[in-house]
Amino acid sequence: MKCEHCGYNLQMEDRFCPYCGKPNPFAAQHQREMQHFSREFQETKQTVLEKSSRFNRHTVRVTILAVLIACCAVMGFLCAGADDIRYWREERRIRAEKGTYQARIEELMEERDYAGLRSYMDRNRLSYTQDFRAYDTVYYASSAYMRFYENLLILQSKKQEPENYSYYTENDLFEEMAEKIGNMYEYREEDPYYPEELSEEKLAYLDDMTDTVEKILIRYFHISEEEAARVSGMTDARRAVLLEESYESQA
Repeated sequence: MKCEHCGYNLQMEDRFCPYCGKPNPFAAQHQREMQHFSREFQETKQTVLEKSSRFNRHTVRVTILAVLIACCAVMGFLCAGADDIRYWREERRIRAEKGTYQARIEELMEERDYAGLRSYMDRNRLSYTQDFRAYDTVYYASSAYMRFYENLLILQSKKQEPENYSYYTENDLFEEMAEKIGNMYEYREEDPYYPEELSEEKLAYLDDMTDTVEKILIRYFHISEEEAARVSGMTDARRAVLLEESYESQA
């Protein structure tokens, strides 16, 4: 990417242009997104290690129990309802803290922390309950934004270290980015089945999200403001072609 003031080449993490000293408006957002991605990676890694450890310690015990359970019709019936019991417990836990969770979601919306909102709802399993269905629109739009941004990071990394990202093709990245951009615009349209979801606050959140995406396209792909304004009306295929052509023109 280039500095919008002097045209000097910048890295995404550069807070200031090393040539003219002007601030890079995307650096703070980039750092925040990277913190979210790093934290999610570490949490997932820890969970996998813990589950693997428990599995290794109890493999024999679990095998024996599985045989006994298979022979017991009553226990089989209880196991069949285990998911319902787990779901009921989750619903009860979330309902007890609903006010706290809702207040935090509203804060993240005000802060326009798209990655933070998606991560918060995932960590607390809020997107799986009826109590937070009213936030489905902002949750799924934020998920699309995170995937779009992750692909942008991969695209930048692939340019610098192609041997470490050979399993990602540029064509696949462009196609998925185009799809996620389309998803974000679609979520701004009112759903006739859930008309209450698009409150003023949520619509403002979604509008700012798509504005941010358009600014990223202008900044990182050197797409003109006029082209960025037309992105919302394009098909996924046309958006993918625009991203590819704009990206290749910088090579």
